[in-house]
Amino acid sequence: MANNQKNYDVIIVGAGPAGATAARELAKKGQDVLLIDKKEFPRDKTCGGFIPVKVLKELDFHLPEVFIRNEVYQVSLYSHGFKASTYGKGDLLGITIPRAELDQFLVNKAIGQGARFMDKTSFYHLEQHGDGLNIFTSSGEYRCRILIGSDGVFSKVKTYVDKKNQINPYQTGFAISTNVYRHKDDKNNDFKLFSIPVAFSMGWAIPMGQQVNIGVGGPLFKKRELLAVFQNHIKKIHEIYQLENREIKIKGAFLPAGGFRRKLTNEKILLIGDAAGFVDPLTGEGIYYAVRSAKIAAEQICKQNLSAYEERCMGEFYPRLRKSFMEAVLGCNKKYMNIKLLREKRCKHFVEMMQKI
Repeated sequence: MANNQKNYDVIIVGAGPAGATAARELAKKGQDVLLIDKKEFPRDKTCGGFIPVKVLKELDFHLPEVFIRNEVYQVSLYSHGFKASTYGKGDLLGITIPRAELDQFLVNKAIGQGARFMDKTSFYHLEQHGDGLNIFTSSGEYRCRILIGSDGVFSKVKTYVDKKNQINPYQTGFAISTNVYRHKDDKNNDFKLFSIPVAFSMGWAIPMGQQVNIGVGGPLFKKRELLAVFQNHIKKIHEIYQLENREIKIKGAFLPAGGFRRKLTNEKILLIGDAAGFVDPLTGEGIYYAVRSAKIAAEQICKQNLSAYEERCMGEFYPRLRKSFMEAVLGCNKKYMNIKLLREKRCKHFVEMMQKI
């Protein structure tokens, strides 16, 4: 046994919204928790930064106003021909907040409940011994009863749940985005979605204070096409926002596509958030599923009934994710958005998706 080995009830790999939420929920219920992440915190994350109101309802605390860049009350949907429909009834649909600040705040909430956090700590492998697991990391060896994988689409923990863990380009998404500065007198604060000339894909522009997060996303097998249309997408955004001409930094990110049945548990391991494949294939939204799956995992661990975790997640998430998948397939080219009535109906649908699952 290594000198620095310590026993924990639960070790969580990955400190994004899913991992931090699971750590906070478990520590709050008296579990001895270790949360680790390979990155140094606070760390940036490629993300639009939009937090739907349904996520805020899942949290039992308020996010500090100092972190909030914008409150969003309406959605605008643009066709291929750049015709727009806007919908919103005056209700809050969500907020925008940089992921570096959100993730650090959620980690701090977990620490405040008694969880131990270690950044710059990579998960290497695990071994099962008796009724526990030995977890080998770049910071030493630790022991736990339960391991939670919250380490994203390329999850190392997942290889111990599903040995067929391979990246399928038809079940994986790819997104490209950048933050662009806008003039201070620009007041565009709605959530904008765009039909782009790539099948199964969409573009977006999300207000982030004095910046706008601009991006396109779709399936991984459309990666080359997405890269090709991205620059043109930015040019079109210039027609809407008063953007400053500064050098931009482009980032790419991979994400799972929800709507596919995946193995989520084995005897002592659970997968949550992106590692479990919980991302809406139509909108790319995953923070709600990250937070909610983390809470379900914590509940089942405290009930000592891990076997019900997968069933509960599939019961809550699968109908919505499967429906989104079918909508993405049937409307692959989104030419229907050139028809005003259909575009308005779809715009209203996106608003409803932000408010409830």
